[in-house]
Amino acid sequence: MLRARGIAKILISFILAIGIMGCQAELTDEESFIRAQQFLNGLKSYSTIIEYQVADEGGVREYRFRQWVEVPDKFKIEMLLPENLEGKIIISDGKQIYMSHPKVGDSIKLDVASVKQQRPLFIGDFLNDYWLCEEVTKEKKEENGEQYLVLGCSTARTDSSREGKSIWLDARTFIPVKMIEYDAEGKISTMIKFESFDAKWQGEDDFFAVPS
Repeated sequence: MLRARGIAKILISFILAIGIMGCQAELTDEESFIRAQQFLNGLKSYSTIIEYQVADEGGVREYRFRQWVEVPDKFKIEMLLPENLEGKIIISDGKQIYMSHPKVGDSIKLDVASVKQQRPLFIGDFLNDYWLCEEVTKEKKEENGEQYLVLGCSTARTDSSREGKSIWLDARTFIPVKMIEYDAEGKISTMIKFESFDAKWQGEDDFFAVPS
């Protein structure tokens, strides 16, 4: 009997300890957002596969590509879809951008500043806007049974309209899931969905080298 009581006390103590540890591990919403922002700010480089959707008057155009990024301004993109762009490579060393399309035997080199507004939104672009934004939001959302932390910002376009953008992060891991840009009417203008996001990826020294 004494032995049984001793075992019972040990089990109770073990269960209580697990309960206390669980409570300690649970983050408040504010702590979650702080850690999420720290995670994003700490990204030095990453690789991912992106599904890029652009909405305009003609409908929604979709692209798919591999992307490698080294903060603050180096990147490489390899197009996967649509089929006519498959294999196209875009590389930037932060100063110049080199684009090569082997299927058509074409290539071009440009200054970064001349094409910055024409490329997809990067995580670093969102963060730059977020920290300078007039209005920022932090929300927890659920979609398809999954929990997300959503950081958003908006800026005035005119006296009566605003444009905005948001980034959705996995609530447990803080890994980016998607970024959305909204037009002045609040409609989605572009959406970037991240797949196979690797925050630990690091490229070789010449990975982003622009061909001479």
